[in-house]
Amino acid sequence: MSPLIRLPAELRNRIYEYAFHDVTVKVHAQMTVHKQLHHKKYQPSCGLIFVCRQIRHEALPIFYGASTFDLTLVSHGLSERHIILLDEKIRENVCSIKVNKEELGQYYIRWCVAVYELKDPSLFKEPFLEVAFPALKHVHISTWDIDEDLGYSTLPLLVSAMFGKEDIEVHVPLALLL
Repeated sequence: MSPLIRLPAELRNRIYEYAFHDVTVKVHAQMTVHKQLHHKKYQPSCGLIFVCRQIRHEALPIFYGASTFDLTLVSHGLSERHIILLDEKIRENVCSIKVNKEELGQYYIRWCVAVYELKDPSLFKEPFLEVAFPALKHVHISTWDIDEDLGYSTLPLLVSAMFGKEDIEVHVPLALLL
């Protein structure tokens, strides 16, 4: 039996949290996430998932919760046809995703129409996104051309409306705020 498995479960969970802290999984359209985790480009901590079944069973929920899934390499990565390719367990447990401005652009226009022209934000709904990532807490935006009239404050409102969550955190590179 592995020395890791002989440790108490609480301690193993802390080790998994430490190992998966700040891991980014770049999602490519051509590969499944499982194959991508085996790819050499990813951080060595991803290998921990494949040590044995028990560790995989214990570590995967922590891995999904601590890692950021980067959808910037997938064109229309937030579309239903791409998200549905992600394993259901991944979608249910992912807490952090990264998207680019082009991905948000299509939603941004429809959201602005609902908020500023129709004066009814409730008209903007994305039912698939609201259920696709139930555990989602963080959305990282790789780049964004901030509209001078609307400013940075619109991003959290847009992302909150997209995913149907009031408490979602939006992260942008510091350089975009200067």
